[in-house]
Amino acid sequence: MNSNLHIDLIEFKAWYQHRMEFIDNLILVAMEDEHPSQEEIAQLKRSKIILIERSARRIVEIYSKYGFYPDL
Repeated sequence: MNSNLHIDLIEFKAWYQHRMEFIDNLILVAMEDEHPSQEEIAQLKRSKIILIERSARRIVEIYSKYGFYPDL
C-alpha cells in the first residue's frame, strides 16, 4: 500500500473515531437526562447518519486520490 495513502487512511480513522465518539457521548448524555428530548436525540442520530455518509464519500476521495476506485 502506498505510504501516503496509508497515512491519509490513519488520519481519516482518527478524525472519524473522534467525531463518532463525540456524537455517541452527546446521545448518551441526552438519553440520561431526567426528561430526555426525543427531538434532540433524533437530531443527534441524524447527525451520526450524516457523518457516516460523509465518511463513505471521504474514503472514496482518499482512494481516488491515489488511483484506486472502490467498487461501491
